[in-house]
Amino acid sequence: MRKHALNPAPDLGDVIFILILQFLLFTSPNYLFGDGSTGWHLLAGRYILHNHSIPRHDLFSYTFSGAPWVAYEWLSDTLMAAAEAAGGLNGVAVLCASLIALVFLLVYDQCRRRGMNSLLSLCLTVAGALASSVHWLARPHLWSFLGVYVFSTSLEAFRRGTMGGARLVVTLGLAMAFWVNLHPAFLMGFALIAIYLGCELVGRRAKLRAYAAALAAALAGSLANPYGFNLYRYILNYLRGGQVLAATDEYRSPVFHGALQPTCLEILFAAVMIGFLFCRSKPALPALVSFLAFGHLALSAVRNAPVFAVVAVPLAADLFAGSGAPATGAGTETPAGGWFSRVRSCLSERARSFEATESLCKMHLLPAACVVILFIVSANHGRFMGRQLLVSGFPSRSLPGRTLDSITEQKLVPERGFNYDNWGGYIAYRLGIPVFIDDRADFYGIKFYTDYATVNLVCPGWQQVLDRYRIQWLLIPRQSLLAARLEGEPGWRLAAQDEAADLFTRR
Repeated sequence: MRKHALNPAPDLGDVIFILILQFLLFTSPNYLFGDGSTGWHLLAGRYILHNHSIPRHDLFSYTFSGAPWVAYEWLSDTLMAAAEAAGGLNGVAVLCASLIALVFLLVYDQCRRRGMNSLLSLCLTVAGALASSVHWLARPHLWSFLGVYVFSTSLEAFRRGTMGGARLVVTLGLAMAFWVNLHPAFLMGFALIAIYLGCELVGRRAKLRAYAAALAAALAGSLANPYGFNLYRYILNYLRGGQVLAATDEYRSPVFHGALQPTCLEILFAAVMIGFLFCRSKPALPALVSFLAFGHLALSAVRNAPVFAVVAVPLAADLFAGSGAPATGAGTETPAGGWFSRVRSCLSERARSFEATESLCKMHLLPAACVVILFIVSANHGRFMGRQLLVSGFPSRSLPGRTLDSITEQKLVPERGFNYDNWGGYIAYRLGIPVFIDDRADFYGIKFYTDYATVNLVCPGWQQVLDRYRIQWLLIPRQSLLAARLEGEPGWRLAAQDEAADLFTRR
């Protein structure tokens, strides 16, 4: 039987891709830069590009200057810095937006390959994208969206028999060799393999050897990092710091009070439960266990919503495969007579035609062309045909602006400053000065974070902490508890203020 030729026209997945780019680059061009830690990632990447080596000691703080530091996200930092060198912050935005859009284009295609009709695939993929948007930030964790997709879909393809064992081993080994240098969430890859391996142990055990070989390949790939096995020790020590993680916003559970992202997260849970209860298809045990495991992660920390969406949407596609699709074959013809029957027959025929045509539109030429053009525009300072097209950057509404200029104008000594932790990387990026603290919770340790929290939350002894570190100025969020307290302190004065920050100096 002759295969139909692929159609170069865009499909609905391409539409999702373009909509994500539209939102992140044009509708809300500062959305990706809402987190100040992007600054120190860019600085680390600059260091690597300039020195052709990975930093081994702290580059950003004066409180821990020269202390040993594990730059376990060095590859993603380098890629971001290379994009910045080519196109400034617009280049970084195009890189990150394209990566997010690619993941959900692949998720949509996965739904279609598993048999779900285009409309349901579109709706669930959009719901997954919106649920994940809570963590759309220009940071290395974006690569883990793609890592979870590669591991989950490859393992499932092997289970279904559409991927050979040798290809599975090579794919996961190579993918892990990259992922381990991009983000510490590479441990999720091992968790996915363990799920499929464990389910095979309680099943027929026919594919046990292939899963074990994939696990060994992934372990070998994970050692392709500058720190070897020591990287595992470092990450495990970080994960043991429960007190610091509990105080971090992105590690807190989602709040379900009608906000868009948590509501879309609920939609994903509901879709899988409805499909499980009412659809004839039932999920395979490994897919179900993966859904439960990543669902737990999503409910325990908002930062895990994106990887849950990558796992949950294809599972929903398995459950709903064939539902809502136009009927075909013998016995499905609409009886003649009546305007309703004729309209229904016409719509059914048009739907069949659309599904058949859309399934062939998988060349994805439009997304590829858009990304190439956007990178060219970013390299041209965001201008296209004399018009400023890209204006991505750090938002002044949530990050310091004029107050940073005041630090320079007033010649404040960097080693006598105190700053909000999430702004540390941004301050170092903007001013090129060492900071009191940034948001590398794994680096500073619980004792130093306790000192920081004592001041930030105005706990008893906060003034003594400032005296011990000889602090002469503070850059903190407006309307914070500390700002309100300093306004009433005779030893401090408000030296500058902008939309996001207050700058206080000692009198």
